[in-house]
Amino acid sequence: ATWPHSIVILTGGNSSRMGRPKHALMRPDGISLADAAVDCASKAGRQVIIAGPEEIHPDLKHVVDDGGGPLSGIVATLEQGIDERYIFMPCDMPDLTPRLLIQLGQALADHDAVIYRNPPCERKAMLPLAVHARTLTAAQATLAGPKRSIYAFLGNIGSIDLGITDDERSQL
Repeated sequence: ATWPHSIVILTGGNSSRMGRPKHALMRPDGISLADAAVDCASKAGRQVIIAGPEEIHPDLKHVVDDGGGPLSGIVATLEQGIDERYIFMPCDMPDLTPRLLIQLGQALADHDAVIYRNPPCERKAMLPLAVHARTLTAAQATLAGPKRSIYAFLGNIGSIDLGITDDERSQL
């Protein structure tokens, strides 16, 4: 059973460190990271949306953001009002599984946001992230503020952490 909401693949950044956009990088099996992400997302959610350049999977619905990092993609998507709940996932997690996405979406229920966090790590795993549409105002305020980060955004809303096993952590 798939999650009955939208899964958004964040492809925004230029990835200057890598020499080319991350979504264009290839896995050892010859599949691009973008294709792997679309495959995973389409097995997990009702619809797949690309936040980023329109040439990436032109067959899918797109949201264009200002390229200012993951929070820009989240805000641009929430502003479109496409759905009530979303899962935002990066385009560069080739080991992410549909099961982890569905589990995250189901845990969202009526919370503002849900992220995975592994207890031994102090830092929260940032993506994937399930978000309720009602967080738009907080997301916009965070984007306009001094700390334009997902951390800052989550600090301004009622987010919950979902624990993960070591095996699951290796998939993130």
